[in-house]
Amino acid sequence: MQAVLADVPLVADRVTIGTWLYEVNALLAHLPAGADRARLLEARAVVRAGLLRSEDPCPAGRGRGDDGPAEDARGAAVLYEAAGMPQQAAASCLVAAGVHAARGNVKASTEMAVRALVGYASVPGYDRDPRTGADLAIRLAGLCRQVNDHDRALEFAEVAVAQSELVGDLARWSAATHDVAEVLLRRADRIRPGGEGYRIRAGLVERAEHLARQLLDRGEPKTVRAVHGPRLLASALCELGCAERAWEVLESTSAADELLTAVPLASLHLVRGRCLYRLGRLEEALAELDAAVPILTEGADLTDEVSTLLLRGRVHEAMGDTAGALADARLLGHRLWERHQQQELAFMDQVFSRAGVEGERRSLIAKTEVLARTAEQDPLTGLDNRRGVERVLRALPAEDPVCLLLLDVDDFKLVNDRFGHAVGDEVLRQLGRLLVGAVREVDRVSRWGGEEFLVVLPGQAARFGSEAGERIRRTVADHPWTGIRAGLAITVSVGVACGPASGRTEALHRADEALYEAKRAGRNRVVVDGCSPPGPSAP
Repeated sequence: MQAVLADVPLVADRVTIGTWLYEVNALLAHLPAGADRARLLEARAVVRAGLLRSEDPCPAGRGRGDDGPAEDARGAAVLYEAAGMPQQAAASCLVAAGVHAARGNVKASTEMAVRALVGYASVPGYDRDPRTGADLAIRLAGLCRQVNDHDRALEFAEVAVAQSELVGDLARWSAATHDVAEVLLRRADRIRPGGEGYRIRAGLVERAEHLARQLLDRGEPKTVRAVHGPRLLASALCELGCAERAWEVLESTSAADELLTAVPLASLHLVRGRCLYRLGRLEEALAELDAAVPILTEGADLTDEVSTLLLRGRVHEAMGDTAGALADARLLGHRLWERHQQQELAFMDQVFSRAGVEGERRSLIAKTEVLARTAEQDPLTGLDNRRGVERVLRALPAEDPVCLLLLDVDDFKLVNDRFGHAVGDEVLRQLGRLLVGAVREVDRVSRWGGEEFLVVLPGQAARFGSEAGERIRRTVADHPWTGIRAGLAITVSVGVACGPASGRTEALHRADEALYEAKRAGRNRVVVDGCSPPGPSAP
């Protein structure tokens, strides 16, 4: 049985999948109830769910109709619960929830998602398995993405990345990183030129491009490097206005055709169509989009279908085919009305509100925070890490002012070289405590990376940022560092920049420039963005 489980055909041709399913069916015919049977049912559910999204499922995967995967997953959850394995039961419930959502059964999908969330929350934090936690977060991200809840999809996908990195699981890391890049591109696509937040669109796409390149370098299994990585990279390049480079990337996927199932094939058709449209090759673009539409209509991903129909309408219009553009508009309206009838836009709100009630003693917010804690906390200092403070910044009202203080320990490499890394670590721990004590309760202190720290002052102007920076600088310089090791002295340089919360990326860049100006001017000083650095600060 272990050999069969180790060879789950997540991406393979139909013959291979059919052979695997026959082997699983034979094992299940004689396997008694228990954890092993649950694992086989869960694996079969995952494979069958993939087949339901394909254009022509093989007969071995059609057992018990369209609800077969959901029944397998539900059965696995029951067996896992009986075996005292609530994390695995929660993951199986999410497989069932995804299948039900794909079939438009909102009620059943909601029930299974609630059951998964409540079950996972019942497991004490110290008993949670990071790999199962990563699986759960990946499936939660997929479920949220399926119903266009991109904010929660991104949150869960980033948790899955952190959990996978924690245990060094490359396959799970690849799946989670793929989800993060996918969601970033979809969020960027929803930001229209001139609309609110359009300034951050390039940042979202650039981050997706970076993640796609990581998948190309180290993604597993092979289909990630050969299909999904190039597709995501080409999508990002196209959105950044580099259609020719994007097309070169897409041409490299031709050797991977044997890895394509219907879903990635349809996505590739869409990306190719978008690139060709931007290159002015309208007839070729139309052919790609015509190939994508029937596959997407049979599948569960309305987002890609809507994008394809909108783009095909623009291509028809550019070719002077008004009738074709009108037909696409009508088809799009019909599909959106179907989605409205299924109430999928309100799906995750139902899940999260019901889970808060049925969880009895726990609110869903608390459960999500527990799941995300390891992903957002710096283990050395106990402060927020970069991911944690970025979430805090995203939560600030867009028009509210914010002041950012980026500070760096002066000559920290010399501290490590002279006193050793253990002393360097203790310096960072004590510095974290000093910073928290030097600011208000509403301010947030995080370890930005290495010996850099970021202090977020909500609602503050540059004058207050300068005062806070100077207070921090004096506090650090006056601290009795010799208590750690004789001869030790620590100072910091601080860069300050302010602006609206919606412009936090630009403010961070300006704070970074101000920090380096403080370094160039002699260290142990505070520089406010746009101001000349003062003379040497008194120690």
